[in-house]
Amino acid sequence: MLPTTTRANEIELTVRQINEWPDTEEALARLGRRPTGAPLVISTPPLDRAVPVCRRLALYWMDTARIDDEDARYTIQLVLSELLTNAVRHTESSHITCRLWKAGGVLYVEVRDQGGTWSSRPDSRTDGARDHGRGLTLVAGASRGWGRRFAADGSCSVWAAVPVPPSRHQEFDQET
Repeated sequence: MLPTTTRANEIELTVRQINEWPDTEEALARLGRRPTGAPLVISTPPLDRAVPVCRRLALYWMDTARIDDEDARYTIQLVLSELLTNAVRHTESSHITCRLWKAGGVLYVEVRDQGGTWSSRPDSRTDGARDHGRGLTLVAGASRGWGRRFAADGSCSVWAAVPVPPSRHQEFDQET
């Protein structure tokens, strides 16, 4: 079973959908066409397996949003993975929301959880042999800026801004 949409640009994933996620182009095509330029919002349970599913949905969204610069796509995937992994592993949330939107030449990645405790500062130690603790350092280095916000309900949003060069499609459209 594939994710269902409650609104034109929102996808709510269940545990079952994540566990049964088909990694095929046909499955992504059946998600339907999203409005170009509309933000992508994914709500997911806090499962490790949700991270690659959300990355794949983000790639699909970047295709429809005409974000075709490979360096930018890689960076967006890295930032999304790190922020979502932190939320999955270090909060007590029953669901996590990922949001991607583009404004000007910047793509924003935001991950919101329902609260809990996790470090939201880059680790200044440079021990490359460690398996954990480098995620926010990577986010800080890969993005134009990043930060966090706490809401009155206890939720926490962590965001990052990734520069995105103009699409090759946009350049072609402007020349014709």
